[in-house]
Amino acid sequence: MKDHVLCKVDQLVVAAEADAVDCHATMWWTQTRTEYGTISPSQVFDLIKQVLNFHLDGLKHPRPQLDALEGIYTKLVTNGVVLPAFFRSMTLLARLSPSWEMSIIQTVMAGGNILDVT
Repeated sequence: MKDHVLCKVDQLVVAAEADAVDCHATMWWTQTRTEYGTISPSQVFDLIKQVLNFHLDGLKHPRPQLDALEGIYTKLVTNGVVLPAFFRSMTLLARLSPSWEMSIIQTVMAGGNILDVT
């Protein structure tokens, strides 16, 4: 009987310690995320510069390049920066490879309504 009680107490102590560690870890993570989870204005500026300096290389497959650009946009949105779809579209059109410019820009601009270009 005594062994059963000791075993049960041991289980409760281990469970209490685990809960305390989980609670501490959760509290630490929440505090860390609050303090370091946002980016500074200079980091946002750097991301905007990356968008403005982005260039599609006509000799490489576009998918990885577009994924990289989308990753930059995702970082901006995650940190509260909203760039309208129109701005994103115009930025991409302005950064096309020269070999793609003529056909893609003519096709996009042929739509007639500038607000539909997204």
